[in-house]
Amino acid sequence: MPKDCREFTADDQGDSLSTAAVAHPHIAPGAALGAYALCLVLGVMTASFGASLPFLQEHFHLQGNGSRIVTWYNGGALAATMFLGATGRRLAPRKAIVAMLLCFVCGAAGMALSSSWETFSAFAAVTGCGYGGLALSLNTAFARGFGSGSVVAVSRLNAVFGVGTICGPLIAGGIGRWNIQALPLSAALLTLPCISVLHCATALEMPTSRSHAGDGEAKKRLGLGFPLIATFLFLGFLYAGLETSIGAWVTMQLNWSGWSSSDAALGASGFWAGMTVGRFVLPGLTRRFAPQDTLPCYLGAALIFLAMAAVPGLGFLPYALTGLAVGPVFPTVIAWLTRITTVPQRANSVFMLACTAGNTAVPAVVGVAAQPGQSATIALTLASLCAACFGAALAIRRTSQAASLLSPHP
Repeated sequence: MPKDCREFTADDQGDSLSTAAVAHPHIAPGAALGAYALCLVLGVMTASFGASLPFLQEHFHLQGNGSRIVTWYNGGALAATMFLGATGRRLAPRKAIVAMLLCFVCGAAGMALSSSWETFSAFAAVTGCGYGGLALSLNTAFARGFGSGSVVAVSRLNAVFGVGTICGPLIAGGIGRWNIQALPLSAALLTLPCISVLHCATALEMPTSRSHAGDGEAKKRLGLGFPLIATFLFLGFLYAGLETSIGAWVTMQLNWSGWSSSDAALGASGFWAGMTVGRFVLPGLTRRFAPQDTLPCYLGAALIFLAMAAVPGLGFLPYALTGLAVGPVFPTVIAWLTRITTVPQRANSVFMLACTAGNTAVPAVVGVAAQPGQSATIALTLASLCAACFGAALAIRRTSQAASLLSPHP
């Protein structure tokens, strides 16, 4: 098994029970507020690229549609996620957050001041590095810094990001009529007051209690460790692809069902709105239950709603309910994975890489399975993906229990 896998499987399993008992330092209110504000800015910036493309094309006199800017931005995020995952404990968390903040601020300011498309694209990649690194660091910090309330905390953090993604296209449409480069400049300026997020590094710097289990015990658990981590990655790959596929294909299904293009696009927003509401509401209602119990419930409910989406006449309502159900899935997995690993920054990095791969590959598979003019094929394909996610969540629950990784309560 590769060394990196051993570092957050065998070792982590030997440490997990003692780790669960370690007191988690709470993130200070000022640091949490800064993180929420920063995530709102990150959400606006990330979601604004699509709506910005027509304005960028006109501003820089592009011959093409300029859609590669999204690739540059996401490529930078991927590079930062890989870098922070590879460095693990070797890079001090506070220094990592400072570096990512500088990347985001300097990259966004560079985008605002660029006079050529090539320079603008290069700075977009730098901005993406800041976004990817900050998203990884803040999610991990909230998962560690709130103890038993980590699922609620991470859910709220991602819900605020979701609010930003809803506002991003609207803001881009308004600013674009004046000067689209004012948007990244505003993002850079609004990031500066969020410097209090540096205090979130306290949670990332928290020492992990080491187990005194012998080598024989570690070897005994090693066989269960790799399947568990592999199943987590498989779930991340499928779930991220499912989320992206719903966002990409619900408009097409509604259009094939007779909706106008504008009404279908508006109806599709119900999924994202439902997801944002789900992240705010559901974790608080289910906080008394352990992640291994709530995760299959979320995905099971989503499976029912996606099956309902194949029924003609229900419109976008099943997708809005699906968004409500799956909203807490990503935060729950991040919090769960953070608790059972001793190098959570690395484990979450690998998990997010799996999510990125799913975002790329799974929507294409849905496109192959969907039959033009037959709207039910889209919903049924999405339901099949959700069923696979549900099965992976059950497998993680069983494997975790067998490895004695779970405490009775979150």
